[in-house]
Amino acid sequence: MTTASRPDDPPRGLLARRPVVEDASQILPLMVACDLAVLGHSDSTLSELSADLVATGVDNERGGWLLSAAEGTVVGWSWTQYDETASEVFVDLYSLDAEILRWLMAQARVYVHALAVEWGRLVVLAAGSYAHDEVYGGVLRDSGLEVVRSFWQMRLALDPGSDRPPRILPPGVTIRLVDAASEADVHLLHRLHEASFVDHWHHTPREFDDWYERFDTAAGRDVSQWWIAAVDGEPAGLLIGSESLAEINEGYVDTLGVLRAFRGRGVAKSLLYHVFDEAARRGRTRVGLGVDSESPTGATRLYESVGMSVDKVVLAWQGSVAP
Repeated sequence: MTTASRPDDPPRGLLARRPVVEDASQILPLMVACDLAVLGHSDSTLSELSADLVATGVDNERGGWLLSAAEGTVVGWSWTQYDETASEVFVDLYSLDAEILRWLMAQARVYVHALAVEWGRLVVLAAGSYAHDEVYGGVLRDSGLEVVRSFWQMRLALDPGSDRPPRILPPGVTIRLVDAASEADVHLLHRLHEASFVDHWHHTPREFDDWYERFDTAAGRDVSQWWIAAVDGEPAGLLIGSESLAEINEGYVDTLGVLRAFRGRGVAKSLLYHVFDEAARRGRTRVGLGVDSESPTGATRLYESVGMSVDKVVLAWQGSVAP
């Protein structure tokens, strides 16, 4: 295995080391501070951060860095997640200091170059930034990345205390919970996901084992929010909900997809209403999700039609690193 070269000295004599999952409680205040500086509020949670530190493809030992001041305060953190199937590495950097962000980005490029050598091919270096975050966006641009897409983070406010009338499903549409202990059911979930996302930008087809490993280790995993919709008895779509934002009393739609042959039958809207009702039953005050602003399946219009609105705009950045 190729090992990334030693980094240049960190800025201003800061201490640099590799992060471990036990650092989550020290990293969280930095994440919150970065959120507050850019958004004015924060939806970062300790449970999601802890899960992200051990997720499939996360490489703390080679790709991650933690920078701290002499007294121990964490002032910089880089998180990397490689995807060998897609030949891509996603990098997420946190600091209130542009100089630290630039240092972390330089180390990320060293790491991605090592993987490009190891895999013997071009590797895509990917990152994301809020559209109005000029400092972070400038660091990404200066490192050679460019904006390739924009995504919307959408939300719907809920009133858990209000009476919600029973939903009437469209003719022929049924929704059931996935039996997570059933191999057949989980394989069906995989097939529905792969087939319904074939139209989506940047979709990477995955064999079951690869798909399930990433899916099963994702933050907020909750088998009580895995649903399959059918039309006239034929599997037609899926919705996977997440508890990743439960600490801030928010439900989250991780995955929603409908097979092309069943679109326009009210399947996606029925699944959304189903998860809204479940979130309200759990006492959640909001439900959120992310969507490609240029979705070819009309997803953005769908979410607006059920009352969701854009909360944040996120830019997707990419660049290539050669071996």
